[in-house]
Amino acid sequence: KIGAATDILWSLSVIIEDMFDHDSERAGDSSLWSRVGQEQARRLAFEVFGEWMKYLNRIDPSIKDLALFFVQRGIDSVVAHKGLGLDADPNVILANYRDRDDFHSAFPIYALARTNRADVDEIVLGLRLFNQAGQLVNDLRDIIPRSGLPRLSDLREGRVSVALKCLYDQVDSTDQKLICSLFGAGQVGIADCFEIARLAASHRFREQMSRRIVDTYSRSSDILTRFLPPEGAALLYDWQVYKTRICHELMS
Repeated sequence: KIGAATDILWSLSVIIEDMFDHDSERAGDSSLWSRVGQEQARRLAFEVFGEWMKYLNRIDPSIKDLALFFVQRGIDSVVAHKGLGLDADPNVILANYRDRDDFHSAFPIYALARTNRADVDEIVLGLRLFNQAGQLVNDLRDIIPRSGLPRLSDLREGRVSVALKCLYDQVDSTDQKLICSLFGAGQVGIADCFEIARLAASHRFREQMSRRIVDTYSRSSDILTRFLPPEGAALLYDWQVYKTRICHELMS
């Protein structure tokens, strides 16, 4: 039941994120808001959220309260993210990712915790790192597409990502001015997309991001495999291979 509740909340977060990012596609399909309109998508999301709270309350009111704590943390992180600029410390950006993702990293583990607190905290750390690595891959995909022009949703909406920060720190002052001019501009023209793609083609940038992703997955795996049965560790490994393959395809 906790797993089902977490999956429902994840789906709701995707609906809201697509509206927030003005993304009309999700995983190759039309996003909900692009099919039914933002008002209808927002109404549906709030209706489901209300039923979700009732569902958790029937399981255990204390679990519902815990879930709402992590939901509020995620909402606060979205607001805080908008206040971060290109001068932000990468560790601050990563902490923001942690707070945003904790509803599906920390919440289900703390809700189900039956072991000692030290083990639970370590498992949560492993899951945070695992989700963090996935977010880094997504950051990279926003700048380096598998085909065509980059989406650059983080750049155009003025949300600094680790990948965007890494790219900004590596280019010269002229290119930094270009990135600054596009940061939060709301739209990025085709010519500027090509310029960002040119900057992102840097071997140094790609190597640094690839190394960070692989290292984060490795740290996560080292923790989580100690607590998982063989079949669980195999599932974890398969997902890690899938995401790192995406990373390598972007780099090639």
